[in-house]
Amino acid sequence: MSKKLEAPEIKTGQNQDDESFAFELQYVTFKLEDQAYGVNVDAALEVIRMVALTKSPKAPDHVVGVINLRGQVVPIIDLRKRLGLKAGVYTLVTPILIVTIKDWTVGLVVDQVSEVVSIAPSLIERSAETFSGSQCVAGVAKLDPGLVFLLDLENVFSADETKLMQEIIDTRIDDKVLA
Repeated sequence: MSKKLEAPEIKTGQNQDDESFAFELQYVTFKLEDQAYGVNVDAALEVIRMVALTKSPKAPDHVVGVINLRGQVVPIIDLRKRLGLKAGVYTLVTPILIVTIKDWTVGLVVDQVSEVVSIAPSLIERSAETFSGSQCVAGVAKLDPGLVFLLDLENVFSADETKLMQEIIDTRIDDKVLA
């Protein structure tokens, strides 16, 4: 049911013997509406399948619930909703990418987890150059065959949402409710 993220064969456009390889950044890539997105591999913990969610009171629309993950209350974010995309349909095989944001463990509902890729910094166009109004997108990687939007997980939540998320995480919920 749970799959630890291990370093599978890493896709890269560079020869691993090349000195520039050491400076490449690794990202876990996933799909939302047929568009590729990525988060830094250091933030990714594991991938689990959709489970029953407990709705959290006062939560923003994109916080679809919380789960009990090995004794820890983990908020689950519908990343489609958070990024302003059309909400998806959940099934028992819908993946949840478990990540760390700040000091929290958070689940991101995505359409499909793809692979771990290495990206040379020269292939990344920073957000300020492309998306002046986007706080979530750190940059866009120009890869063959397309673009990968790289998310800045530290900025996924506004200041007000950060405070609310902390309250949700600090809430003690009866384990029977989360079972």
